[in-house]
Amino acid sequence: MRNIVLYLTYLGTAYHGWQVQKDLVTVAGTLEAAAEAVVGHRVHMTGCGRTDAGVHARVYVANFRTSSTIPCDRLPYALNTHLPPDVVVCQAREVHEGFNAIGSCVRKSYTYLIYNDRIRNPFYVDRVWLYPRLLDEAVMQAAADQFVGTHDFAAVRSVGTDVRSTVRTVYAYQVRRQGKLLALTVSANGFLYNMARAMAGTVVDDTTSFQAYRAPLAESSPRSRQAVEETAGQVLTYGGEVIDCFYSASNGGTCKRSGEVWSRDYPYYVNKPDPWDTAARTEKPTNPSHGVGLSQVGCMWAAKQGVPYNEILAFYYSGAALVHEYGTGSVVGFEEETGGFAMNLHTLIFTNNACYKAGRKITPKGIMVHSTGANNPWLKRYVGPDDGLLGKNQYNNHWNQPMDREVCVHAFIGKLADGTIATYQTLPWDHRGWHCGSGSKGSGNNTHISFEICEDGLTDSAYFNKVYNEAVELCVYLCKQYGLTEKNIICHSEGHAQGIASNHGDVMHWFPKHGKNMDTFRAAVKAKLAGSSSGNTGGSAGSGTLYRVRKSWSDASSQLGAFAVLDNAKELADKNPGYAVFDEAGKKVYPSASGSTGSGTLYRVRKSWADAASQKGAFNVLDNAKRCADENPGYSVFDEAGKVVYAGSAAASTYTVQKGDSLWAIAEKRLGNGTRYNEIKKLNGLTSDVIYAGQVLKLPNR
Repeated sequence: MRNIVLYLTYLGTAYHGWQVQKDLVTVAGTLEAAAEAVVGHRVHMTGCGRTDAGVHARVYVANFRTSSTIPCDRLPYALNTHLPPDVVVCQAREVHEGFNAIGSCVRKSYTYLIYNDRIRNPFYVDRVWLYPRLLDEAVMQAAADQFVGTHDFAAVRSVGTDVRSTVRTVYAYQVRRQGKLLALTVSANGFLYNMARAMAGTVVDDTTSFQAYRAPLAESSPRSRQAVEETAGQVLTYGGEVIDCFYSASNGGTCKRSGEVWSRDYPYYVNKPDPWDTAARTEKPTNPSHGVGLSQVGCMWAAKQGVPYNEILAFYYSGAALVHEYGTGSVVGFEEETGGFAMNLHTLIFTNNACYKAGRKITPKGIMVHSTGANNPWLKRYVGPDDGLLGKNQYNNHWNQPMDREVCVHAFIGKLADGTIATYQTLPWDHRGWHCGSGSKGSGNNTHISFEICEDGLTDSAYFNKVYNEAVELCVYLCKQYGLTEKNIICHSEGHAQGIASNHGDVMHWFPKHGKNMDTFRAAVKAKLAGSSSGNTGGSAGSGTLYRVRKSWSDASSQLGAFAVLDNAKELADKNPGYAVFDEAGKKVYPSASGSTGSGTLYRVRKSWADAASQKGAFNVLDNAKRCADENPGYSVFDEAGKVVYAGSAAASTYTVQKGDSLWAIAEKRLGNGTRYNEIKKLNGLTSDVIYAGQVLKLPNR
């Protein structure tokens, strides 16, 4: 058998790439059919590489084997008579048996053409990328130079093809301009899936027309100059490293996880709904792009609603920390950016609620505190859809949708799916809410910002203290923003007494159960506004003090965060063994030398002390270790000497699901609290709330 190599050129417009695909027209399939007609037997074309749909080839190499004796100098003429005009064989040669077009290939080159003008050129249809903004080829070349060399190119490929290695060598990347036409030519020993295309897009995106801040702009745009000056020295970090801040024009209403779009997964890009982008596109339709990171239209919409820049950044770059004076160790959390407020504040505007759609504005003159009146502390009951933190509401009865009654507040305080306490803003603060009745008895709607505290069974003091503190912080934040004082804060029942709200008793049916009332609440707000620690919410909030979580005071680089609320700092330290909480003088304030936490003692959760590989975690707080052991049947808690200090359940109790059961009902029936259904899910590895009759579920300890 002769081994024949073909040199061909083709226009890829009409083809689904090179590779043969069932029921699709491809270049390889077309060439094989032509070759079979000429040589009289089946052939298999091996190409030097894949090309995607619509990609053209100026010079492409393929080989096939044949028993035909047709001379090589006659083969191109014979093949071309059977080929369409957009595929042409230019040359044929006989080569040695071991030659393989893909295996013998040592270098490949791609050229991307950009027509840099606002008016298209008809001679370049399906040939070039029409780009209207003026491109700076010198800047583009500087960006292209960064690709040259041997690197891991996982960040510039599309997911879809498994490869042994994402390391490639780029020999050259040249950017040339001839008039309005730019040519981007890259040569490498190989390319990953969509690698060349992604590199071209990156080179363009790195030009001054996109992201570089030019000095002349500062002169022509005072607001831009002011923004740059006010945020000078601030960067976003994750795990102590500066993050890659991607953005798109629009995400189509959903923030994309980077791994869904590209091969690399960044932890600060999570999949969640983006109500700001949705609202912006409702007002002015915009085509979505890749959707990773900040949405430009969503960001602009939120800013127009009065959302501070730090909150916008916190939403789009989940878990990232804002750093002042980068490189000097001056690290602050997002809560510090809101003026020292320690809220866990998120934004999910109820754009589908009729109250939001009514679009009436108010000038806030006060704040009205409400509580939900139902034994359900989970935010997902009222706030939706799930943004990746709220958790799924299986009944889909949240308030971000048309409802059979006129009800809507500006914010909710309650539990996220992981049990963390958070505040969710659900209306713009200056938007008229529907929260305290109608008519003259509901005139507080015209004057007061409102929020609901999600109630539980009213007996859990730990939960109460957390949401009470969060409510204080929210009121301080709003008072600062709208020039209010503690005197402008009332609850629903006080609103009724003043004749501006309907007859509801919240929150005074709850606060007194835990030794609080509206007077103590207002006193806590007053103290925070005055910068005093007296009258605070239990001493956890401090008075402008920042509690830093570090391995040691001297090891500033290990800092995980700085918090105005001590409890938040403690929680972070508990999640990171070996870390402690320090006040501003460098004194370790947690773990303390006495109490349940021990003095630096770590409690380990294992099957046995000797089985270190089974360890589920190490905790400063014994109660946290016990909880972990309870969630993992067969595990116990050991101190640092290997002594068992808590024997977890040797085996889990089980429950067989009956017809009509739900996880909530099972948790309520067997554990005494329906809200513990998440423990059942976690223990059984369930990813949804769906269960079926006859299913055997493990149950945590009661």
